[in-house]
Amino acid sequence: MSDYLNQKSELFFILDSTVFEYENIDDIRNEVGEKAEILAIEFERQRLIKSGFPELSELIERHSLIDSFLGYDIMSFQGSGTFPTKKRYIEVKGTVRRNYQFVFTKNERAVAKKKGTQYWIYCFKEVGTSLIGDKKPLLICNPIDRLKKMIVKEEPIDIFYCFE
Repeated sequence: MSDYLNQKSELFFILDSTVFEYENIDDIRNEVGEKAEILAIEFERQRLIKSGFPELSELIERHSLIDSFLGYDIMSFQGSGTFPTKKRYIEVKGTVRRNYQFVFTKNERAVAKKKGTQYWIYCFKEVGTSLIGDKKPLLICNPIDRLKKMIVKEEPIDIFYCFE
């Protein structure tokens, strides 16, 4: 097993008909994450403009550029209802695959639990395979409660061990 872990594998990734060579899987995740966040910001701007709040669309903030451990990536606004200026905390997920899938970290879950209905997951599939304007995310409001009610496969992928 250690031989497998120590091997350097070259990864190739097709993005917008261009083949990129990566040293490791983190490079792919970073590229997909970056594109997904750009898609999410554009989606949010259009959503707020269509809802009649173009001024709010100019106030969207991409917090992931400042601190990647906040538990969300983008701060936006509800843009509807009694309190349209109420904050919306958006965790952006992206995958190159054809089906929606993502990892929901312990930190993200803690923030989602605290924020409740103000916390959203925007998940984009097939990131990088077509024009940016074509993408509409899967929207999950209050994912701590909502994911329990959705038909999804949940699989633990990490285990933490602490030796005293």
